Amino acid sequence: PAHPDPEGKQLKTVAAALESEKSKYGAAKGSFKGFKEMGIFWDWASLYQKDPELFDEQETPEAKPEGERGAYLADLAAKHKFYGGQRYEESRTEEQKKAFGDALHNTMDLWYAHQGTTVYKLTKLPTGSTRKVGYRDSGWTTYEECSAEQIKKFYLTKAKWKLVMDLGAEESMDMARGWPVGPDDFDELVSEKKFTNGADQQAVKDLYRKMSNNQLGSIKQLDFEGMRPPSTDDAVRLGGCLNLCNILELLFLNGVQLSDEACKVLFSKLAKGALANLQRLYVDKDIPELKKVCQERN
Repeated sequence: PAHPDPEGKQLKTVAAALESEKSKYGAAKGSFKGFKEMGIFWDWASLYQKDPELFDEQETPEAKPEGERGAYLADLAAKHKFYGGQRYEESRTEEQKKAFGDALHNTMDLWYAHQGTTVYKLTKLPTGSTRKVGYRDSGWTTYEECSAEQIKKFYLTKAKWKLVMDLGAEESMDMARGWPVGPDDFDELVSEKKFTNGADQQAVKDLYRKMSNNQLGSIKQLDFEGMRPPSTDDAVRLGGCLNLCNILELLFLNGVQLSDEACKVLFSKLAKGALANLQRLYVDKDIPELKKVCQERN
């Protein structure tokens, strides 16, 4: 496949953002002492990849006649065939394959999802790019974005920077952050996205479900203060996430202009027994629907 950034345009975008933001990362404020050094994980570039010189263009779904494409996709899923051909598939050493697999299944989601990491999203293709699938249409980038937006705080009170930044956004970066998506809603969302390798879709769904169950099931505080007002669709998805928050104690929904309708939809989505350990819920105003739900759930 072609080089993803042959002229270094995306690299320059990220370097410029790091240069602009680095003073914030190192600045001490109150109990936050600043960071003296930080690590950077760049998906694709930070993982062992297959040798592009061995990629066979004929061994792709797009290269197959329409009548043969379905069978070819089935062979890919069953691993009877390999995207890009067998030589391409086997071009990593056993050690490299092991490291790649360990990152993919055990550690990579931490870089996106952890509350202590900052994520830059490159949502705009650089001028002159020949890539046909954009950020919003790709399955893998949808996985990465939804992972990054699931449990991170929106506003840091002491460390003054955003934990999710859209470097390709035309609008304000403050408005670029999305509300969290749970695994059931993610399955539906990602089914409409494109994957270079058709066999990846189920793998991505499985990875996202594992990540969601692990992190939502172990989180004690969720803070969305200051985010844009949630739509009813956002509220439905947030409710799906809260159903997995078995030990959640604090939930901050203040400063988001939560409407009566969104509130009604959100709490109607909650399963019986959900949020059993919740101690405090912060909202901006007196919402009758919310009072009713809280009384019902004691």
